[in-house]
Amino acid sequence: MEEDVVDSELSVWEFVDLEENGNDDNGQNEVEDNNGSGFESSPLEQDHHPIEVRGVHILHRFGDTGRYEGNIYARVYKETKQKTIMNNKINVDKKPPCSKILFKKKLLKMRCASFYIPKQSKLEFKPLGDDAHFVSRDEQTIGVADGVGGWDKNGIDSGKYARSLIVNSSTNVNNKLLSEIIDPKTIIREAFSKNSNLEGSSTMCVVTHNNGMLRGANIGDSGFLVFREGKLIYKSPTQQKRFNCPFQLGNHKRSDGPECAVEMELGVKKGDVVVMGSDGLLDNLFDWEIQDIIKTELKLDDHDDKYNNKYKDLAFAIAGAAYYRSLDRYGVCPYTIASAEAGRKHKGGKMDDISVIIGHIVCNWDMLVSSSSSSASS
Repeated sequence: MEEDVVDSELSVWEFVDLEENGNDDNGQNEVEDNNGSGFESSPLEQDHHPIEVRGVHILHRFGDTGRYEGNIYARVYKETKQKTIMNNKINVDKKPPCSKILFKKKLLKMRCASFYIPKQSKLEFKPLGDDAHFVSRDEQTIGVADGVGGWDKNGIDSGKYARSLIVNSSTNVNNKLLSEIIDPKTIIREAFSKNSNLEGSSTMCVVTHNNGMLRGANIGDSGFLVFREGKLIYKSPTQQKRFNCPFQLGNHKRSDGPECAVEMELGVKKGDVVVMGSDGLLDNLFDWEIQDIIKTELKLDDHDDKYNNKYKDLAFAIAGAAYYRSLDRYGVCPYTIASAEAGRKHKGGKMDDISVIIGHIVCNWDMLVSSSSSSASS
């Protein structure tokens, strides 16, 4: 490994281990410099005067425990003028302060992004569409609500009902008003209880992630899918009373309450992708089509600085594909097949509001720094 040298006749760069116990008992230390190449500490061949110390980060992996410990080694610039050493009688056994950095693996985290395409409506009283959603990155929780469009004929904007559910949910989650441990069904129940004065109805799905465990609750035909290594491993069940009539939260006597929510729980791993959507997504794209888009779009490394953009781009790509399918008058989609099975005739895609929320499971790290100093008596 090549290092900078300042006036090779008078000085030399050497690496000195400032820790008395730099190696672990298992001999599993992996040493890396800033460029990723290894080096070993070398003993001093002669007395040198330490003038400058610069930190170099070393990683030590302890088996499969997932813990990393970083010792700060120092690059010490030493002056080799024998005259200076002899005149000043410098004690070179004295060690400068050193620091330890402990990287503690914080298990798993879900990075999120979303995209929404409202349906173009001719009704002036509902410019925002029927869908609404929230993303709480700090609390690792996402949710979507889809107002039931059948209320349009009564002049009622069910999108307002859906948006109120989402606002209530987001407020409770971000302010931790319910409990420290987030329960999706409780979120739905509390959001519903605050909508008692509103007309309309809505489906709703909420998913929360905690340390590699995904928990969800769903009412109606919104839902979520989980992909692992490019393959679908889970799809939440939908609730329908009959074709195109989902279970729905509302205050009407024919509506349903939060007790009807289906709860689910599953473990997730690093690299898993969660795709949540309203029926505008799930009715227009097959599972394998969403799977192919993920393979194409999600290529950047977990630690890329542009991760926020890549998840937004993925949500946009999936929503865009669903939107173009909805405009296809002759294409085949899940809604087309469901219509045929119900004895209905429907060709092409389904025009609807389209909400997509992406969750990517990645590793997260905590860093703890402790300082220490040691000196040898002269």
